Amino acid sequence: MIDWRANRLVDLLAKLGANTNAPSADTQKLLKSASVLAKHMAAQLGEGTFVANNCRIQVESSDGTFS
Repeated sequence: MIDWRANRLVDLLAKLGANTNAPSADTQKLLKSASVLAKHMAAQLGEGTFVANNCRIQVESSDGTFS
């Protein structure tokens, strides 16, 4: 019985300690927003890179035709 009570007390103290060092709700919201923004910007960079690497370039030859 003493071990059970001691264990519950230690669990309670651990939870209190974790809550004092936990980031605020605003900080968590900011970090999540920044993560979403980084993923969005990476997707845009991927799209731009794909288009740049797969665009067709027409070259005019000396006789005026395009290839």
